[in-house]
Amino acid sequence: MNERNIDRLYNIADEFGSIAKKVNESSVKRKEHSDNTIDLINKSYEIGKLLNKDIKKVSKANAALRSQDNIVLNTSYILTSNIKKQREILQKLEKNKSLNHEVIDQMMEKINGLSDSLNEAISNIQNIIKIDNEIIMMDNLLIMQKQFQQEAIKKLSKLASKSLEDAKKAIKGSSSNLDRGQKMAKRFKSVKQLIKKGDVGELERYIDEAITGWNIAVDVNKSSKSQFEFSEKVNEFTKRLHNESMSIRDLVAEKHSVFENNLQTITVLTVIVFLKFKKYLEIEKIVETIENNSKDYDLIHDLITFIKVACKDVKSVITLNYDMTESIKLNNEVETRAFDLSKDEMKFYDEIKNEVQKMTEATRYPVDGSGKNIKNGQILERQLREIVEEMQV
Repeated sequence: MNERNIDRLYNIADEFGSIAKKVNESSVKRKEHSDNTIDLINKSYEIGKLLNKDIKKVSKANAALRSQDNIVLNTSYILTSNIKKQREILQKLEKNKSLNHEVIDQMMEKINGLSDSLNEAISNIQNIIKIDNEIIMMDNLLIMQKQFQQEAIKKLSKLASKSLEDAKKAIKGSSSNLDRGQKMAKRFKSVKQLIKKGDVGELERYIDEAITGWNIAVDVNKSSKSQFEFSEKVNEFTKRLHNESMSIRDLVAEKHSVFENNLQTITVLTVIVFLKFKKYLEIEKIVETIENNSKDYDLIHDLITFIKVACKDVKSVITLNYDMTESIKLNNEVETRAFDLSKDEMKFYDEIKNEVQKMTEATRYPVDGSGKNIKNGQILERQLREIVEEMQV
């Protein structure tokens, strides 16, 4: 082999070392951005957990409120049946003149008042429960959406971990080739002397180094190319996560609006239960004035029994205590937090995309450089083999 080709061989070895150095530097940068990406993904996941906890807490409170509303509705239906029986008995007692007319009038006034209040309460509570069901449906949608979003973040985290492993492999390979390339550049200066000496063994060791070098470059190239696939998937995931965050935020706002409207009807119901239902309890004093010595003893006894049961039901509804302070506070807090956390989530998703873009940019040179060093290493191997073959002829 002529000296010109030997000099070219040295230049290729020198280039191999220079490229290996830049590939290593770029691979290190890629790992740094990969670490940052994983940190951002973890932060966005933790934020999601906070919001998910809030959503579930509100969902539990709304389900409890619906249970309370159902109790009021069912008790109102029972009371409606009860006072119907009371009316029927009073009409019989009035016809038989078994009770003082004034007492009957007083009782009928309380019964009619409760009847009107029950009709009003049932109308309101039916609307409230209808909205309760809508709110609970929204809660379930939010929980499911948040679950999907958290699962997507977990998948993104796995992808990022895979990309980090590839970055580490690229660093390991490029570090190995950096050291190898620097030594090769020095060693290849002595190729002329080795040829003159006829040192085939040393030249074959150079061939082995060249083979190892370009094979490592293949691994670096493969590890680095995975970044482009990762980048594409991240863009797809972050777009989806963005949309889901906005959807969750909007649904929380919509649900809060529905809750506020329902709250007005609940306020009306509260007035009915605490003020109007309560008036019926005055009938207990009227019952105390009745002396049951008439021929309609059993009818009067039945009337008193129905009244006592009705009073017990009215008292049980009143003691349900429609204190909405905590529910209002909780819903307001969660809505505010949902907006703030969603804003933070989307900020993290933007930062993730930016970091991945930097990772991808940092990977372009390792891909191109390792690709070129595959060729350089193969050229070194091939030409060294030619030299050895010529020496052995």
